[in-house]
Amino acid sequence: MSHTDQPKPDQKQEELLARIFGGVPADYASPKKKEIETEADWQSSTDSGDMLYLLQPRVTQRRKPLLFGVACCRRIWHRITDPLLRRVVDLAEKVADSNEADREYRKAARAIRKGTEGNWTGTCWETVCCLAYRDGHPIGPANGVNKYGPMASCGADDIIFTPEGQAIRKAEQDAYVPLIREVFGNPFRPVTVDPAWLTSDVRLLATGVYDEKAFDRMPILADALQDAGCDNDDILNHLRDTGATHVRGCWALDLVLGKE
Repeated sequence: MSHTDQPKPDQKQEELLARIFGGVPADYASPKKKEIETEADWQSSTDSGDMLYLLQPRVTQRRKPLLFGVACCRRIWHRITDPLLRRVVDLAEKVADSNEADREYRKAARAIRKGTEGNWTGTCWETVCCLAYRDGHPIGPANGVNKYGPMASCGADDIIFTPEGQAIRKAEQDAYVPLIREVFGNPFRPVTVDPAWLTSDVRLLATGVYDEKAFDRMPILADALQDAGCDNDDILNHLRDTGATHVRGCWALDLVLGKE
């Protein structure tokens, strides 16, 4: 591909890059989307942007995109140092499941969107802002954090497009792929839960895991489900996968809890 054939950044990217660099770097190119058409494509994909592109028409609520965005922000928690930016991430996680903190969330979100106080410049600010906007398509928070989170992971905005920064961004972007599978599951293999599996013990265990973020108890939940008659390998294997990074929004845990 010649330099003139490279895809251009979208308007929002251009605005951010202009704030950081005074313009769009000459060697910057937005990634091209590849079609994911089959389950094999989904399972083998290593591009988080392609995966979110496939999910867009399937996502009708903001909860999972918001929780995916929160999980990505937690990965760069050491970079997000401003207290109010951190507060917005914490509140976004709360409002994903309940309206109790909605008023405080809206107030904090409005404050950071103005960008007039605090350490609110560059890519960390932009990343958290993706959790603060409520308009647009429900998958918006996921798309936004997927775009700016890898830049924020560099720590210093002036290294984003250096070889060092490119390596950091790629490593961060690669880490989003299993997180997408963790939260959204496999869109080509929908799974349902038999109500008979949802015994009082299963519900109690699942609620505790979710509320306390006690994901080390997931294998115990899998055992309880199996004892209750669950024979779905997708659910059981996912809950027993101690090598996976489990977060709020986990597709298997959500199924048990009846969350969407």
